[in-house]
Amino acid sequence: MWYFKTVLFRFSLNFVCFYFLTIAKAQERPLNIWFNQPASQWEETLPLGNGRMGMTPDSGIEMEKIVLNDITLWSGQPQDANNYEAHTYLPEIRSLLHKGENDKAEALINTHFICEGAGSGSGRGANVPFGGYQTLGTLYINFDYKSKAPLVVEKYKRELNIENAIAKCTYEVNGVQYTREYFTSFGDDVSLVKITVNKPGKLNFMINLDRQERFETHIQKNKLVMSGQLNNGTDGKGMLYMVKVGLKLTGGKLITTDKALQIKDATEVILYISAATDFKNTDFEKRVDKLLKVTQAKSYANQKDRHITNFQKLFKRVSLQLGESSREDLPTNERLVAFAANLDADKALGKLFFQFGRYLSISSTRVGLLPPQPARSVGTTFTNAMEWGLSHGCECANESLGPRNC
Repeated sequence: MWYFKTVLFRFSLNFVCFYFLTIAKAQERPLNIWFNQPASQWEETLPLGNGRMGMTPDSGIEMEKIVLNDITLWSGQPQDANNYEAHTYLPEIRSLLHKGENDKAEALINTHFICEGAGSGSGRGANVPFGGYQTLGTLYINFDYKSKAPLVVEKYKRELNIENAIAKCTYEVNGVQYTREYFTSFGDDVSLVKITVNKPGKLNFMINLDRQERFETHIQKNKLVMSGQLNNGTDGKGMLYMVKVGLKLTGGKLITTDKALQIKDATEVILYISAATDFKNTDFEKRVDKLLKVTQAKSYANQKDRHITNFQKLFKRVSLQLGESSREDLPTNERLVAFAANLDADKALGKLFFQFGRYLSISSTRVGLLPPQPARSVGTTFTNAMEWGLSHGCECANESLGPRNC
């Protein structure tokens, strides 16, 4: 009898726990940031990253602009900038400070208590041995809708699901629905962009790559390649890098030019973006090719599932409930304006804000690589990203997620 009661009690307890967990899960809403128009500037783009690579698509209608990044891409070079005589001035500096002669102490510090060499180059860090983080490049997708009349775009929406680390853009042109899906894989370490239409043969676009300086582009075995060498601050022979874009088409055909890929009359196209630098890796070009080969051999569904699974191992460690919201049907920029007018009507926005900060941290960090700089990545980037299109500027961004040429 005692045993039976114990078993019944445990069963009842498990059932109650399961019931309330199910209810709680059912009440959870997707953690989405969304807008009803393309990004008009970089600060409005949706950041994607896996700690090494990053991309920020603007989801433009006629031209898509995707900024690409690799956290290891820096100009400059190793140097010994130590001032080995600086410590000899420390007693005199202390004496001046003790006497209250701060101006003289400051002058002595500025003259003798600084590093050797050009330092950060007075804002020109990219062109001196000190170096600076560099944007990998920009991928352009120029769409051709085969329409002589001005485009009529309907039902536009772009969104970032921060629980899955996947961005998406949907819209209609001339009765055709276009869908783009983006993620930087936590699986096989490449970035993927899937472009589809709901009517066969309606995809037509051109792809090319560039960056501000020090690059060359060419076509190699139906892949778009960009490579170059950054400035090291002395002889110009700094870090080497490479980006390759491979494609998988459903329907249509691929046409290559000297420096671009053109897709005609396709129904679905998947872009695979692989990149690497020679940071601690002299065989980086082989790594780029290997990543592309491994990724393209797998199905898109497999890649997506693996990405979500690996990302959620980190993201699902923390949950937060602050209240309900009646504003989730608003684009995020409008939701923020409404929140400022009535805080109590959207208590769930605080949860989104908190989880977006975690999303950025997870997406910009990887064990064994360079750490993100917290003040920039979860300070400047976080603040500006959360202002979602309210025309606030951003001085720079986290290395793996956004552009910055220092």
